[in-house]
Amino acid sequence: MTAKPFLLNFAFERNQEDSLENFIDCPDLNPSGLTRFHPCILATVTLTYDHVEQDVLLYTKQNFKFGEQPSPYIIASGVRHHPDNWTTPRGKKNLFEWLNPTYLRDLQEGRAVLLLDQCLEGYHTPYLWQWFHESCVKYTIPPEAVVYVTGNWKTAEDYAQWAGNKTNKIKTIPFTHFESYVRFISEKYNIYPNWEENIRYKKSNSIKTFNCLQKRLRSHRIWFYIKMFEAGILDIGLVSMNDYKDNKAYLDNKLPNEELLQEARTVLPLEVYGKSNVQFDDGFYIDRIMEQIYKDTWVTVVSEPIFADNDNALFISEKTFKPIACMHPFIILGGKGSLQAMRDMGYRTFDGFINETYDNLSTFERIDAIITELKRIDSIEDKLSWFESMSEILEHNYKMFHESKHKRPMASTELVNYCKEYFNV
Repeated sequence: MTAKPFLLNFAFERNQEDSLENFIDCPDLNPSGLTRFHPCILATVTLTYDHVEQDVLLYTKQNFKFGEQPSPYIIASGVRHHPDNWTTPRGKKNLFEWLNPTYLRDLQEGRAVLLLDQCLEGYHTPYLWQWFHESCVKYTIPPEAVVYVTGNWKTAEDYAQWAGNKTNKIKTIPFTHFESYVRFISEKYNIYPNWEENIRYKKSNSIKTFNCLQKRLRSHRIWFYIKMFEAGILDIGLVSMNDYKDNKAYLDNKLPNEELLQEARTVLPLEVYGKSNVQFDDGFYIDRIMEQIYKDTWVTVVSEPIFADNDNALFISEKTFKPIACMHPFIILGGKGSLQAMRDMGYRTFDGFINETYDNLSTFERIDAIITELKRIDSIEDKLSWFESMSEILEHNYKMFHESKHKRPMASTELVNYCKEYFNV
C-alpha cells in the first residue's frame, strides 16, 4: 500500500506569482527606504521543486485570505538587512506583533511553522537568540515553531553554543542563495566561457597576476588595500578601490598605521578599465559579471563582505560564484573556513596550486598570508602552464555550478525534513 503523501503548504497573505508575501499590513521602511519584510527566497526556491518526492512530500501554494487554511503549513517571509531593522526596530512593533490572528493561533497550537529568511545577509548579532526566545515566551509560541534562515554558515554552531542544554530550541538553517543567483545572471547574459579560447587569449595578451574588486568600504578591505600598497603589488593586479577618506578601519579592535593609511590614499580611487564603480547602485554591480577581468588575470581575490574573526560569521556571496562561472581560480578574502564551506558544498579548491593554509589563520595572519601568496604566484615563470594545470578543478566547479540547477538545495531539504519531524509525520 502506497503511503499517503505528506502535504506541506506554504501560506501567503498576498499570493501572486511574483509576490508571495506575508506581514503585508506592516508599513515599516528600513533606513535604506526598502520594506522591513519581502518575499522569502527559500520558500520560492522550494516551490520550484513542486512535486511528490519519495512518496511523502508535496508542496503547494495557498492563499490565506481566500480559503480555509490547511494544516500543516509554513508562514514564510524574507527579512531585510540587519536584525536591528526587522526584529524590534526602535520605536516600532516587535516582528511577532505583525502576525495576523490566525497565523498566531496556529503557531501557538502547533499547526504552523514561521520561516524567517535572511539569506541575503550573513550578520552575526549577539542579541538575536535571546530576542527569539523572549519573543516566543511573550507570544506563547513554541521555539520549535520558528525557523531562521541566514547566509551565515556559522549560525547553527553559534546558536548551539548559546542554547546549551535548552530543551526547546528554534531551528537555524544556513543557505547560500547566491549560487543560484549567479547561475541565473550567467544565463541571462550568456556567460559561457570557452576553455580553448581562454587559453589562446592568455597566450597572446599581457595578463595581470590577479584581480581584486572592492567597492563598498569595509574595514578589512581597507586593511587589505593598504597591505597591497605596502607590498608594492598593486601594479601586478587589476584592483578597484574607493577613497576611504575619514573611514575608521577598525579590524578586530585594531587600527592600521596612520601614516601608511594616509600615504596609501594618495593613489585613490583605483578604477579597473578606467570605469568608476560608484556610478550606479550596488544592485547594478551585483547583477553583472565582468567576464573580461577573468580573461585578463590569472587568479581572483574574492573580497567578501565579512572577514574578521570578531565578526563570528562566514558568508559566501555572489562574489565567490562569479569566477566559478568564468572558470577562474580564486582566493577568498573572507571569513575563516570559507574554502572548507565551498568544499562542503561539493566544490573543489586549489590546494597544490595555491597555498590555502590562509583559510584557517586568524584575521591579520590571513591577510598577510594572502599577500604572500600573491607575490609567490607573481614569481611563477610559466603562469600559463600553472593555469592550465588547474583545468580539471575549474571544469569540475563549472559543471557543478550549472548542474546544481537540477538539484534541490541542501537548505530546502533541511527545511522539509525539519517540518516533517516537527509535524510528527
